[in-house]
Amino acid sequence: MSATIMARKAVLFTVLDGLSNHLSLIAVRITIYIPTRNGCRMLLVEAKRLTEGEAPGPHPGFSLAHALYAILIMGTSVVGRQRLAATLGLGEGSARTLLKKMKKMGIIITDRKGCHLTPRGIMLYNEAIRSFFTFIPSPKTVPRGHPFGVVIRSGAKFVGSGLKERDEAVKAGAEGAMTLVYTRGSLLMPELSDLTKEHPELATEIIKAGSLNDGDAVIIAWGPDPASVVYGALSAAWIVYEKMSASS
Repeated sequence: MSATIMARKAVLFTVLDGLSNHLSLIAVRITIYIPTRNGCRMLLVEAKRLTEGEAPGPHPGFSLAHALYAILIMGTSVVGRQRLAATLGLGEGSARTLLKKMKKMGIIITDRKGCHLTPRGIMLYNEAIRSFFTFIPSPKTVPRGHPFGVVIRSGAKFVGSGLKERDEAVKAGAEGAMTLVYTRGSLLMPELSDLTKEHPELATEIIKAGSLNDGDAVIIAWGPDPASVVYGALSAAWIVYEKMSASS
């Protein structure tokens, strides 16, 4: 075993020892669900369109993860622009731009009550996202800050070493992240560890909290800012989703 892998495992087990002592997951789960090739392509195309800049003008002040999170929020309730901006951690101007684009694309309508998904928006919500988030409320569940997890159903075979997903989570604002896959009854950190054997109590907690099925992938991100951790986890999950979309 190389020195690099041994060092990574040492860091991992330090993290996991802290996690296993305090892990307490609560449920706001949404599963990325891809029923058809067309549905998969639709979400991929529409989400990317939302984050494209319009010439002439600057690039939008929001990310793909912001757009995805906005659809999730509006899929469960009617929400006003100010409340949405606060929930997304966006400034008023960026939130206004996002909603304007969503309205132009036929994803939402607005009235005095707030923003509603249109049938097209509901189609995106239903085709792409169900049971998505698993929140970990206690900051003691990770080395530092707030933890947040995302389960991607049937995503395990699209995960390599997990480093790309981790790096994307950090790039999006999380302090750290781990990528796990659940296959043949074992929860694995690719190329590093079989948590089911080495940390069975922790593995059982995660499997139960995520209602994991064989072939699922899991992203757990953490950091000092809750919103950034959410976007980190979503951004990492999107990488897996894009691979799934390309193969469908």
